[in-house]
Amino acid sequence: AAIALRTPLFKPTELRDAGPIDEDFEKEVVEPSWRIGYRAKGVSLVKMDISQGAEDSKHSLMVDFDFTKAVRDVFAGAENRKKRDLSLFAGIEFYVKADIPLTGHFNLLISDSDNPNIIDAWVADFEIDTMWKVVRIPLEHLTIGRGWIKEGAERHGAKPGKQILNISRVEGMRIGAHSKHNPPVKGTMWIDKVRFYRE
Repeated sequence: AAIALRTPLFKPTELRDAGPIDEDFEKEVVEPSWRIGYRAKGVSLVKMDISQGAEDSKHSLMVDFDFTKAVRDVFAGAENRKKRDLSLFAGIEFYVKADIPLTGHFNLLISDSDNPNIIDAWVADFEIDTMWKVVRIPLEHLTIGRGWIKEGAERHGAKPGKQILNISRVEGMRIGAHSKHNPPVKGTMWIDKVRFYRE
């Protein structure tokens, strides 16, 4: 017997990109899911650099930051807001450098399957040097973000969740640096060749 479906199989808010990301920023227009412009009340400016990139490429994402102006913990870096299902991937890889050594920060925002306003941040720190280097982060090595639980979720209008790493429910990701993990300095960092890997 035929069954007539009167409702869509998926809600529009539940459609997630399960494909790879291979962003080298070489295109003239950056994908809209990457947030470009001022962030953190003037502490951070994200823009395209068309003069340099990793592995002798010509473009990268450039982040000017000024942690001397940070009145509270702020994040400076690249942010991608695309909803993703990363079940097919083992980790993320990207190139990064800065004009001064920094402690870098990566996070994935992961929502609860029953309530998209319940979100946890899963994080990893890494070192940023003054020369291009590749950073490779296995997703299974991410840890729960304690600062997110204490106050970060509330600042973003969300509630912390069950602390379960469900990589099929990614709401966004960020690559950059936190002011609380670095001295009160200002400078520039560059991010390039962002990709998910399977092995």
